[in-house]
Amino acid sequence: MLIVSFASWWYGAGWRFVASRAKYKISRMGEFFSISLLLKTLFSPYRQISAGAVNGPLNLRMRAFFDRQFSRFIGFFVRMIMIIAGTVAIIVLGMATIVWLVVWPLLPLSPLIFVVFAATGVAL
Repeated sequence: MLIVSFASWWYGAGWRFVASRAKYKISRMGEFFSISLLLKTLFSPYRQISAGAVNGPLNLRMRAFFDRQFSRFIGFFVRMIMIIAGTVAIIVLGMATIVWLVVWPLLPLSPLIFVVFAATGVAL
């Protein structure tokens, strides 16, 4: 009876739990990198200190304009690096999740598989 209970949990509720945890982890990874927010603010200035709107002579306005453009340029590259890193991390986590979901049903059989390998002389 215990073996039947274990098998029904392992291939039913246990597998669903692993899948829901994997979905949660991928969601949290997306929130951690905030890819959607980074895409919305891709061309926004990056941590400006004093490059706001300037009223004054032309040379001060031009300097503020170029300060803002430089800040946007830096912001674009920093955000792109974070978007790429986040995308790669989510893809790697997704691939690991797929492998884990495929391996999950085989785990209870692993002791039997290793006994057969040992009996036949297969070295891992």
